[in-house]
Amino acid sequence: MELVSASGVPDGATHKYAFRGTLVLTEISSQSGFSFDKGFSTTTSSRVMDTIFVQATGEWNRGKAVATEKMKLTFAGGQKAYLSSEFRFAKDPWLVAADNSGVVIDVLFNSDKSPVPDFPSLVERNREPLTVVAANPKLAVELSRKAATPPPPPPPAPAPDAPRAVPQYDLSGAWTSNLGPVEFKQQGADATGTLRFSNGVVAVVNGVVQGDKFEFAWGIEGRELGRGTLTAYDSGQRLAGTYHDHAKGTTADWTLTRALRIVRTPLAIQPTPTQHNLAGKWSSNLGIVEFTQQGDAARGQLRFANGAIAVINGTVQGQTLVFKWGIAGQELGHGSLTASQDGQHWSGNYSDLSKGTTQAFALQRAP
Repeated sequence: MELVSASGVPDGATHKYAFRGTLVLTEISSQSGFSFDKGFSTTTSSRVMDTIFVQATGEWNRGKAVATEKMKLTFAGGQKAYLSSEFRFAKDPWLVAADNSGVVIDVLFNSDKSPVPDFPSLVERNREPLTVVAANPKLAVELSRKAATPPPPPPPAPAPDAPRAVPQYDLSGAWTSNLGPVEFKQQGADATGTLRFSNGVVAVVNGVVQGDKFEFAWGIEGRELGRGTLTAYDSGQRLAGTYHDHAKGTTADWTLTRALRIVRTPLAIQPTPTQHNLAGKWSSNLGIVEFTQQGDAARGQLRFANGAIAVINGTVQGQTLVFKWGIAGQELGHGSLTASQDGQHWSGNYSDLSKGTTQAFALQRAP
């Protein structure tokens, strides 16, 4: 559960907040038995019953000593529910979290899914807003106070850019590297590349070629994770340098060698691979997939065997599809697929952020 927005200070006159996150409902069962070698024993098992995307807003009113919470629940199958709760507290519930000191005033619950968990009984039993139970209250208090702090003044305008040195080489084309295969596209001095790690994760590299130097920033899914510099050698057929990882606080070597034919003429343009169109119906190891495509933007729906529908949004880059996927508006992972030469088969893998796993994903065009 994460804090989306907050206003006011905890236990102030009013404290408003908004949360969102994923709630996984798990059924836990146990079975007791007796055997001569083990004696009496109990076996416990669990299974996931449902996954629910939660959007919640709440407010604490010190004058009334009342806390309210409203929750929109979206189930994996698309069904929706609404839960509204009202409590009486002596203090802001975020400052007395998990002590069950509240008094339930009113609970209202509506749902178009049947059967559903007994949310009213859950509220009555906990006697406090459910987001207090699901989220980290200390972190929520800290973020609320930070949100109430006025933002710093904007930084001064940057100085005009110095004239760029003319690039000596064009990075366009495919490369091999010690981190994984890389594909670059360059227009003028601006170069953009995709680096595919061995686990299937794709990083985006953006930078400027000046002389024989390539200065760049890199990141994953739109978030910058580090910067680096490469220098060209052997008439632009080899790049070597370092990159920094902000998250780990480390600097490591990165070396690249052209994977295509040797080009010794500065600014020579490499041939680009044929781009296939995914539009249409496909069979896969996960279920039936149907894609639409406009330009390089592809969108698909994957229907699992249990009836759940995942939405796939991605970009076709040559013979590669880089995508994100999710259910009911909640992003759950990302992945990439590579096309066969005739474009009738695609294979690769995808990650599931909720499970922390990476699995194979293969498609074949349906007749």
